[in-house]
Amino acid sequence: MEWLGTAPAWITALTAVFASRVALRQLGMSASAQEMQVQIARANLLLSIDREFESEASYASRKACRSLANAAEASALATNPRDRAPDAIRKLVATEFSHQLNELWNVARELQEKPEGTENAPAIAASDRYATLMALPNWIETVGMLCRRDLLPKEDVLDLYDEAIIRTMTNFESHIVTRGSEQPYDNPLWLENARWLLEEAKTYNKQKREPAKAPVSKSRLDWLSAAKAAS
Repeated sequence: MEWLGTAPAWITALTAVFASRVALRQLGMSASAQEMQVQIARANLLLSIDREFESEASYASRKACRSLANAAEASALATNPRDRAPDAIRKLVATEFSHQLNELWNVARELQEKPEGTENAPAIAASDRYATLMALPNWIETVGMLCRRDLLPKEDVLDLYDEAIIRTMTNFESHIVTRGSEQPYDNPLWLENARWLLEEAKTYNKQKREPAKAPVSKSRLDWLSAAKAAS
């Protein structure tokens, strides 16, 4: 998991979640005491994930994604100058974004097909840029996996990152599908947790914008009690 950069921090926090559950059962503590300790561990895990999002590697990825999105928007508007409706622009940007990602990946994967020592500079540069761009959806994949396994409070994750998840994954989605279907080593489940989290974020975001129709459910994580118990 080299793409995570500071992976040991969140791995340690994740281990604490499992350790809390196992140890507390063995100690025979009350259900409320067990729940509190698990909440503390889950809160620490969420904080570790947040620190990862704010890390230098993640910042570099977000910056690269913004740069590519801006270039994609400029290209899309130049090609379709009359269609400036927000939804239409977003679709055009996502299409162009993934198209440029596909081209970058095609150059970058040359490194995998060449004998060691014969790599060329363009392929190396493309590979480095592609890895930087992919760090953000890879982070979303990890967060999605932890949410699906109930190791992170999904509601809190979406409250913090729903906009970032939607913006990022909407632009990457077409490329993910394309790369996942490549032969002879197709992998249709590639980044499936990130794609799942995208759909959850869309639903959450829609509810958040229409609170009277569908109130957003609250996290089961009692942050105030967890903070007091940890202090």
